[in-house]
Amino acid sequence: MNTIHMLIGIPGSGKSVHARRLEKETRGVIVSSDAIRLRLFGGESKQKNTYVIFDEAFREIGQALAGGRDVIFDATNVDRDRRSKFLKRFADYPVEAYFFDTPYETAQRRIAGRKRKLDDKILSKYAKNLQFPLLGEGFSAVHLVHAQSDETANGFSSDDRGRSADRLESADIETLLRAQAGHDELFACLSRHPLFAQMLGYDQGNPFHSRTLSQHTYAVLEYVNAFYEEEDRLAMQWTALLHDIGKPFCKVWKENRGYFSYFGHEHVSASIACHLLTELGYPEAFASDVASRTELHMEILHGKDAGASNVYHLMGGEMLAKMYFFAQADEYGK
Repeated sequence: MNTIHMLIGIPGSGKSVHARRLEKETRGVIVSSDAIRLRLFGGESKQKNTYVIFDEAFREIGQALAGGRDVIFDATNVDRDRRSKFLKRFADYPVEAYFFDTPYETAQRRIAGRKRKLDDKILSKYAKNLQFPLLGEGFSAVHLVHAQSDETANGFSSDDRGRSADRLESADIETLLRAQAGHDELFACLSRHPLFAQMLGYDQGNPFHSRTLSQHTYAVLEYVNAFYEEEDRLAMQWTALLHDIGKPFCKVWKENRGYFSYFGHEHVSASIACHLLTELGYPEAFASDVASRTELHMEILHGKDAGASNVYHLMGGEMLAKMYFFAQADEYGK
């Protein structure tokens, strides 16, 4: 049976390059929202007429499938509800998701080098709304497309670069996690990475958190260490470390409320988790697992019963129990 390959990522994440690679591998047909936008409206960067563009995309996808071809659907596809409608429309075909974990700064730099520009406000909106794909949405498979870090400032270490005292190493972190190291010792190691470093002393500036971001993160980890004994303990520990790492990117002052909001931080955090864990050498399945938990960690806290129902339908009863536990840990950390 022919397969639809759905690419998921922000602009500048490398989707179109990967689409051409898949085109050769599968002898499929690329259906690109940017190409349709250019053909119909004369510009790839114009963000209007979305429904017209996707109606045409769906027509082209149906035509290619009817002709016995695989389809590579090259669009941002960031929204889970829209993906759900797509999956229902093409329910007779397997759909594989490809998630691009490209860091925001890398995408930003790529776009800056293009002739067609995209406003940073639009790019950041995509990042805050990029929902990590889950098998429970109806995908036949979820693949991670990793953008390898090319900047030493990112604080990563890999075998081909050699070991360095100023880079993160998964072995060092796991040693500290097993020893249940204190806040200062743990973050002395983690802060080799700039995204962890900015959590130190970070005032969250809202009435729901009395601790700094690093203190909150450590308190959640402390709860996990004290009460979680399952085999996937390491995944839960990493979820504790990464669940709020995207908050500084999402920080917005709400004048009518009188405090800062962090809308979309779970999505940004999930993308960061995926990239960071892959850079540290963890298997794709582990990175995807932690990213999924990070993605869903606000569902129960904000959505209550409806959020719990959403987790159940996306991830099943076993993961729902784990996310209830994590919600308790998150509340404890406040």
